[in-house]
Amino acid sequence: MDLIDGVFLNAGDVNLYLKVQGEGNPPIVIEPAIGGLSVEWYYIQKELAKITTVVTYDRAGYGESPSSKQPRTSFNIANELFNMLFNSDVEHPYILVGHLEGGLFVQHFARLFHHYVAGVVLVDSLFSNYFALESEDFPQYYEIASYRTRIENLSKLSQMDKETFKKVIVPMIEELYANFPDEYRVPLVTYQTDQRFFQTTVNEMEALPESIKELGEANSFPEVPLLVISHEPKVMENLSVNIGIPLEESQKIENFWLENQRELSHLSPFGKFLIAENSDKNIHYSNPLFLIEAIKKFVEEVRSSNP
Repeated sequence: MDLIDGVFLNAGDVNLYLKVQGEGNPPIVIEPAIGGLSVEWYYIQKELAKITTVVTYDRAGYGESPSSKQPRTSFNIANELFNMLFNSDVEHPYILVGHLEGGLFVQHFARLFHHYVAGVVLVDSLFSNYFALESEDFPQYYEIASYRTRIENLSKLSQMDKETFKKVIVPMIEELYANFPDEYRVPLVTYQTDQRFFQTTVNEMEALPESIKELGEANSFPEVPLLVISHEPKVMENLSVNIGIPLEESQKIENFWLENQRELSHLSPFGKFLIAENSDKNIHYSNPLFLIEAIKKFVEEVRSSNP
């Protein structure tokens, strides 16, 4: 679509779009969530680029990147990321930043290519027993916001005829980003009103059980600096109640999520855990300044541990 500046690099069977800003080591590589776009992270990238090199990119099938014929599993995504970076001028080792499902993908990258990893930041990352949320302990969540429900809803959108899709989705997306600056609003609206965006999201979500299985079969997590950042539970409790999930159930879900985020910080003996105040799961939107400062501090810690 050629809306934003960047380059395309070979990542195997597909050329992926990436944007590099800043100078310095170790470079930061940002891996968005399922349904995430590189443009969502441009403000974060611009601020972090003041202290080091920062890479954002669109996974296959999102934004500027063409679709891949390979299954959208964690193993394939981690290998595509490695190939793209290998073909770039960005020096390793990298600090990997992964958001939600992107956290799963960077965990996999770190297990596969540990010599290329200087540190890892997991931002509300998924975890190995994520699908326990689909259990009978959370009946309203299962009906309203579960993995199964989201796949069903997204599949309907991806399969609409073009005219219906245009009438239903375009006004909704335009309203969602109406107050965003043009440099973010235009690409976000353009990419998210493309049915390919929804099909790629469905493909990655359908592969999620296999991705978690693959991760469990991979090598152990390397002993590198690790920072786990999670949202403020109260904020997500309120959002859950607003969409019809009872407070007691919302609190159980948040306790479950928080427990597993803390567990992720134990992947490395050098792991740390933080809660981003006043934030929901999209911390890069709800509290970007917290995220920027936390990552800047992490970069300095990685530098001091690898003089």
